[in-house]
Amino acid sequence: MGGPAGGLGCRIEELQTGPDLADREPAMPAMVEWSGAGHRLLREHVALLDDAELLRPRRRPEGGMNETRWLIAVMIEHDLYHAGEISHLRALKHGDDRWAWDIG
Repeated sequence: MGGPAGGLGCRIEELQTGPDLADREPAMPAMVEWSGAGHRLLREHVALLDDAELLRPRRRPEGGMNETRWLIAVMIEHDLYHAGEISHLRALKHGDDRWAWDIG
């Protein structure tokens, strides 16, 4: 489970348990390009599907079946979720997160 983590030379699981990866972290432009290439590839494959293929059941990575259109939506929402996490963490670091709760 878990493949290479965006060119860091380690598996996803190692990000949680491994040493500090700052010295192996790719430059931001390289990560943006890597992410963009993945999005372009997804868009290219989706563009080839007709309406019948969008309704066709396909296996989810964790097992079970769902319509192709559901799987595509989950892939899009996955990136949106993580973009929100990154935005929130950056705002917390800069002290300008208007959604942060003062629980102290």
